[in-house]
Amino acid sequence: MAQPTCELCGSNQFVKDGGFFVCQGCGTKYTLEEARAMLSGAGAAPASVQPQPIAASPIIINVPGAAPAVAAQTAAAPLIEEFEPSPRGAFDPAKVTAAMGNRDVNNYICQGFQQIIADYQKLPHPTENALRPVTEKAKACLAALNNAAMIDPDDHVADILIFENCAEIVDAMTDARVHERREDGTYRTSRPLHANDLRIPGEKDSWKAKAAYHRQFLIDEYRAAHPLDAEQLAELGQEKAQIEAELAVLKEEKKSKGFFNFSEKGEVKERMRPYEAKLSEINAKIRAIENGADLYIEECLKSLAASFTRLHF
Repeated sequence: MAQPTCELCGSNQFVKDGGFFVCQGCGTKYTLEEARAMLSGAGAAPASVQPQPIAASPIIINVPGAAPAVAAQTAAAPLIEEFEPSPRGAFDPAKVTAAMGNRDVNNYICQGFQQIIADYQKLPHPTENALRPVTEKAKACLAALNNAAMIDPDDHVADILIFENCAEIVDAMTDARVHERREDGTYRTSRPLHANDLRIPGEKDSWKAKAAYHRQFLIDEYRAAHPLDAEQLAELGQEKAQIEAELAVLKEEKKSKGFFNFSEKGEVKERMRPYEAKLSEINAKIRAIENGADLYIEECLKSLAASFTRLHF
């Protein structure tokens, strides 16, 4: 079966970008009609020429209304679907509504994005042309999650999870690599996106700052429920200081023994062990109190995460 072939460079690797089919060999753009004409062999002048020193991305397109193209040697990676409402029920952030509830919106968006980034990572040498539609999808996902957090702004645990998922999407996109082919056939790899590229227009706070805003509410809630923490810390601090003083005396006694006096040094070391164990116990209690708010938040997140998709890349 015939394949669309670029009339300028001879490549048959294309990616759909907006209303055009872009050659991955030289950057030439073709309209739908021109792409169909290439398949039929009639030939057509390209809509625009934008030469770019990039490698051909192993993506094969199927032009609507024409026979499907087939890779010459091996099956090509699936073309990442354009972000547009699909009658086939494909993932589409535009389907999100407030009636779905923040949990359902979060789960739908996060599960869809996982597939988007997984498909992109399957491409052996993706170019910037391949990354561009994925970036637009990521921005649409972030906008949908931001709206989900606004559905119930006082649901602080859910909103922390939502904004942490936003931060994970940003991390995944800023880790996404593109490849530019050198003259010797090797590839130069770069990561073109930055966190600022994935902010919603008009938004100043980072996604992590948005999550921190809701975390503070839970921290205040925890402190209000644990007014004796400061008193307990003071008592544990005094006990710790006493044990450390006794251990310091034993350490000096151990040092006073001769270097080769292993038996007496061993006896002192045995007397030190109960103090060391007690000191470790006290330190653990102090850390638990000092980190109590963080532990409380994590427990809240774990309880909700059972029904919430939580991204981790």
